[in-house]
Amino acid sequence: MRLTVEKNWSAMWLYTVPAAFLLTLVVIAGSTVNDTSPLKSVVMIVALGAGLFGAFKVAARADVALVFLIMLVWGNISQVLGRFHGIPGIFHLALIAILVATFRDLQTRRVDPGKISLLWLPALAYTLFPLFSATRAIDPSVALENSAELMKAFILFFLVVLLVNSPDRLRTAIWSMAIASATLSMLGIVQQLTGMSLGEMGGFARVKHAQIVGDLFGNRLAGPIGDPGFFGQLLVLSSPPILSLLLTEKDRRMKLLALICLVLTMLGVGLTYTRGSMIVLLFVSVLSLFSFRLVRWRHVPLILASAALGLLLLSGNIGQRLATVAEAVPGHENSLHPDSSIELRWLFANTAVQMFADNPLTGVGSGNYSVNYDQYADKAGSDARHYGDADEGHFAHNLFLETAAETGLTGLFLLGALLISALWSAQALAARVVKQEPGLAISALALRNSTLAYLLTGMLLHGHFQRPVFIVIGLIAALASFPASPGKITDSGVPGR
Repeated sequence: MRLTVEKNWSAMWLYTVPAAFLLTLVVIAGSTVNDTSPLKSVVMIVALGAGLFGAFKVAARADVALVFLIMLVWGNISQVLGRFHGIPGIFHLALIAILVATFRDLQTRRVDPGKISLLWLPALAYTLFPLFSATRAIDPSVALENSAELMKAFILFFLVVLLVNSPDRLRTAIWSMAIASATLSMLGIVQQLTGMSLGEMGGFARVKHAQIVGDLFGNRLAGPIGDPGFFGQLLVLSSPPILSLLLTEKDRRMKLLALICLVLTMLGVGLTYTRGSMIVLLFVSVLSLFSFRLVRWRHVPLILASAALGLLLLSGNIGQRLATVAEAVPGHENSLHPDSSIELRWLFANTAVQMFADNPLTGVGSGNYSVNYDQYADKAGSDARHYGDADEGHFAHNLFLETAAETGLTGLFLLGALLISALWSAQALAARVVKQEPGLAISALALRNSTLAYLLTGMLLHGHFQRPVFIVIGLIAALASFPASPGKITDSGVPGR
């Protein structure tokens, strides 16, 4: 069976137009219209009208709601509109429209609760534990905020499980990820090419002026998230599903669009200058080639040679930035020109270890790493304490060390259970359907690789932007809930005759 996102080429745009129209208007308002100009008010009124129109479309059609949900997360739209345009509460309003669409959709089909993947159990347990950790935290309010954020992510997870009930809906979700990632990368590339002359494009194309290598500082793409590391993680997480589109699409125009999305996304990762994201992107790309059986083991020497050539052809700054990875290897501590960010990461990691050693079972409380940082950094000890602003917030820069420090072995176990369950579920599904439904198997493996990409990038990033991975795990859970013969499912989810 061939997976098809919609019935024809033009129909796909019906689902992207409302979100893209609103995004375009907000970008125009933020980048080309002066704040004191009366025209700004006019443009924002038009944007609000487009948003209301989009909300009605979202509430009326489940497939549109699915696209909007993913665009909302990938574009970090709620934070951008609140911070840059004074329009708070968008997430909750959007959630109402999506819930209405989900409820309407469920009315048209039957859902067997026994068919829903048990992935919701580790997901719910992981999101609820910060509530308990608040009882041990120095600052309980931070733990409660973390819990509220994780509960929002869990709601998104469950909405995806309910909305993605067919191969068509799955493809709609993957295309939404592809278009969102490519659009955000393209905005960032335009930023680099124009020397920031267009501003931050309404908050969707932020950059961070930071160290690239040695004494060289420059602009690093930070996207709508505002942090190059998390933006790079988002793009890397999107790459395997985008690559899968090149295999599951038959229409040449769709293949071309998928290739463009993939190239833009990869360029976006490079321009974040995030070493971890670049390395993980290379790893999951090669893994995907093997997973999709595009290459065999005998091709490994050629792949390694191509990768080496690619590194040589990288722009000087990107190549030099990647080369500083060697400084993280033990024995390079006395480098002539040490990378301050690597030194700081060693300090943050050692501080997390000290917190975990004192509170091994339940940690210091969710979100309380920063609160306890000064006390434990003295124990860790490092010259890196003299770097940067002393009043700046501190984070572990490692999802697993942060989880261990803040929620102890219990939280670490729950996080591991969630990620391992998702990886196992995707792998098992792919093995089960590979002969009958190769397209579904490819999608399952792509989502597995996305989860693995999150796990690997989590080695260098803390857990402050987890909504995207909950979307990916939600797609895995939805796949596992498909009936035995997905090829006989219509887009409404009602078995065809």
